Amino acid sequence: MKNIIGIDIGTTHIKSGLFSTDGSLKCFMKDSTETFEDEQGAYYRPEYLEQIIFKQISDIQQKEKQIDGIAVTGMAEAGLALNEKTGQVSQIIPWFDQRTKAMAFGMDESEEYIRYQKTGLRNSFKYGVYKYLWVLQKQQWKMEDTKWLSICDYVVYLLTGNMVTDPSFAARTYLYNIKDGEWDADLLEKYDLHIRNLPAVISSGSIAGTLKGTDIPVALCGHDHICAAYGMQLTESGLCNSCGTAETFVGLKNSFEGDRTEFNRGIVYGPYVDGKCFFALTNIPSSGQSIEWIRKQLTNQEISYQKIDEVLKHAGAEPTDILYFPYLSGIGTPYFKADARAAFLGMNPSHQWKDLLVAAVDGISYQAKWIIELGYGDFIDYIISAGGSVNSSAWMQRKANALGVQIRVPEIEEGTLYGAAKLMMDQMEDSSEFQENRIKQVYQPDNRMTDLFREIYKNKFLHMVPVICDFHMDRK
Repeated sequence: MKNIIGIDIGTTHIKSGLFSTDGSLKCFMKDSTETFEDEQGAYYRPEYLEQIIFKQISDIQQKEKQIDGIAVTGMAEAGLALNEKTGQVSQIIPWFDQRTKAMAFGMDESEEYIRYQKTGLRNSFKYGVYKYLWVLQKQQWKMEDTKWLSICDYVVYLLTGNMVTDPSFAARTYLYNIKDGEWDADLLEKYDLHIRNLPAVISSGSIAGTLKGTDIPVALCGHDHICAAYGMQLTESGLCNSCGTAETFVGLKNSFEGDRTEFNRGIVYGPYVDGKCFFALTNIPSSGQSIEWIRKQLTNQEISYQKIDEVLKHAGAEPTDILYFPYLSGIGTPYFKADARAAFLGMNPSHQWKDLLVAAVDGISYQAKWIIELGYGDFIDYIISAGGSVNSSAWMQRKANALGVQIRVPEIEEGTLYGAAKLMMDQMEDSSEFQENRIKQVYQPDNRMTDLFREIYKNKFLHMVPVICDFHMDRK
């Protein structure tokens, strides 16, 4: 039996878990991803990241001497520049930091669509190319002396000394052609960059090198949402739903055509970690953020998640009469509108924060239904959900009712770590005994409740979306 350490570099936590080849989680470590701020914006400190990574690995090794591999996954877009001439590294710019917004601004739609057909992405300040150019300007480093690494590329570099990336991370730089599976020379030329400024691309889950001073192989396993989907054994008839600050839906597609309709809807594509197909990713940027806002801002004291579950159970099964539009950070899909704003409709003096909480849960589900209908059609038989909200049975049942789709909750909660470990084992062709992430709970939609939710969704929610968006745009 072999033991694989999975490492997940997340927006709020850095996690490590030790999985054996039977799929069991033998030990687990978690530390905060400390975020700092200066006049430029938010950043992570590379030295802190290095300290935490090696400490977690060391702590696991003290519990288990036999370590047969390390599988690295984590957030996309966050990254740093490394000066190969001096050995210096920049601060790590998180994916959500907006210091590069002006650099991404001004691209006309025709040019953006041309790039979409290559990269599968809508233009955004989040992507690595803008962060890289910003760092070069700020540090006044010569471009030819540097390389751009995603945060997970950098972790692999710390562990092995090798600079590599995988297709799912390369794709989030806005410089990678997902159809051809290589860095795009034309896109590089637009920014006066060269292929030498970027790491070599290796297959997701393949061995990047060995842990320094040991013979333990280290694998780069790709974008965290996609590793989670892989660990949940996602098929073409289902969606993987990851619920965090933002909520994502991942579906599998055999091909990517760069369709104009999908471009307009904000559906983004990338290479799936199995190397055989593409993933189609849609998102609600302010899903968990909406709940956190209510949880922390609208009550006298910060309420617990247990309290949220109690509120939802007490609310009953029927949809609320308040409409919520979850656009605190704009709309991602299926109607790309970065400047949209959130709104509640239908409030009266008797409503309390509890009513707004239920409305937020319903509004997030309406947005999800819209995304699923336009992004994936009528071919979805089930949704596998992961994240904090799955711990609320009332929330999950309400979601199943609102979407009219079966919701499945997997047994292994640390699905991203599990997915990375499984992918590495599969690439090593040593996963025959690796236990599947079984489903521990299934929520079937109540048809009567689904009909009630559908009526509000079709006759109220969809009708009001353009009004809500235009209201803000008209008052800039």
